[in-house]
Amino acid sequence: MSILYPIHKKQKRNFVTSAKQYSQCFMRGVKLPSRAVFSPFALLTKYVLSQGKYETKFLFNEIYIDETNDFCFVPIPGMGAPSLALSLELAITLGVKKCIFLGTAGSLQEEVWATDRVICQEALCGDGTSAHYTNHEIVRADRKLLKSFSLTLQEEKQDFHIGRVWSTDAIFRETKAEIQHYQKNAVLGVDMETAAFLAICHQHKIQGVAGLVISDNLSECCWEPSYCGKEIARKLKALFDAAHKTLLQES
Repeated sequence: MSILYPIHKKQKRNFVTSAKQYSQCFMRGVKLPSRAVFSPFALLTKYVLSQGKYETKFLFNEIYIDETNDFCFVPIPGMGAPSLALSLELAITLGVKKCIFLGTAGSLQEEVWATDRVICQEALCGDGTSAHYTNHEIVRADRKLLKSFSLTLQEEKQDFHIGRVWSTDAIFRETKAEIQHYQKNAVLGVDMETAAFLAICHQHKIQGVAGLVISDNLSECCWEPSYCGKEIARKLKALFDAAHKTLLQES
């Protein structure tokens, strides 16, 4: 008999802590804009701040707020689903209702190249965090926001793939068998955050979608990195511009 409590029994239970309790304790009276972009990349933070006038507030971490446009940029302090979950849960509690996550991923398909953009229609929950929010293996992006984001990218002539990704916590434990399995199931790439992001958005009934830039390649079952490329930075900045435009067009 396992000593671990079954995760699949958690979703309908009463939780002893919540983001709402935390915010009432440490962030009483704080209200965030309803639209937000989340990302863990410092280079994107610098770019965002160069593009407009933002008020800086320190809540659970620094958040950059544009009250005029009902928008905020939320840097994620570190990589991985747990860091994303903390920031996203608190942001939702404080008022965020529509959001886009921007990150990077490794390619699992030969037609998906380094620096390509992938818009996530759905994510496979191979990470540990998403299982605390859903009993499903697959979580999906909000259809309306996905369509709006895709149309914006098309209007700006930004090429992209659209499809599913696999999220995992253990980046040094991706095996050949897993890669081949997901290739057969039309999975475009692998990342650490998207499944948790979409699971939390779905749990809280808010709109969410994720856009990723391919930073490395695993399609040949070996690792080919491209992390330092200037083109990846350029593509992330262009994705932010499209995400920002999409959210500001949303009512």
